[in-house]
Amino acid sequence: MASKKLNLNIEFKKGSFRTASFEYIFKPLAILVTMLILVIVVLNIAFSRVNAQKENIAKEEKNQEILLNKRDLLTALKSESLSYADFTTTALPNGNPALIFLSQLKSVSEEHSVTIQNLTAGAETSNKTGVQLLDMSFDVEGQVLDVLRFLKTLETEIAPIATVSNARVTELAGAARAETSVFVYFSEFPTKLSALTEPITEFTNEEVDLLNTLTNLRQPAFLELEPKVEGIRINPFEY
Repeated sequence: MASKKLNLNIEFKKGSFRTASFEYIFKPLAILVTMLILVIVVLNIAFSRVNAQKENIAKEEKNQEILLNKRDLLTALKSESLSYADFTTTALPNGNPALIFLSQLKSVSEEHSVTIQNLTAGAETSNKTGVQLLDMSFDVEGQVLDVLRFLKTLETEIAPIATVSNARVTELAGAARAETSVFVYFSEFPTKLSALTEPITEFTNEEVDLLNTLTNLRQPAFLELEPKVEGIRINPFEY
């Protein structure tokens, strides 16, 4: 019985030694693995933040370059762009162009020695592109060639832009009468500008040709009224 107890004690001590040795090895190893994982996680976060900061710096540098190019281009084209703006806003006004067109109509009719009668303005409509149209109708009387030149001038030489939608010409004894319908165009100005950091695109050849055509249109004559200087007011009740 004594020998059996002794053997049991020896076996128990051997198991305790193995357990202690495993703990001494596993704990440092677990700590080391944990440290490695933390280092990897921290490095990943650091690298991701560095890359994000590099992207932000590159983006800001690109935006700065775009803004500098915009400034230089707008400075170089300042006077030219303002003249284009004046011509284009007259060619395509942002409001009802009836009064401007009537002024042009009177001027062109006197130039071509024709008479305008039965002038009426119809309703405003819009097409698929958002451009609005004012339908105006009138009768033109004069010599045949004068009437034809007058209609051509309306379509090709004056601002605001207009197209002859219908012209029924009748001739009698060398004189002509044209029952005419004209579309006069206008459109609201853009209400939304492009982003400040969006680069400016250069005009295409077609756009440059269009701008040149608009600048060559005959502009309406605007009168500039000078302010009246106030003088001494006379009392109407004094005699």
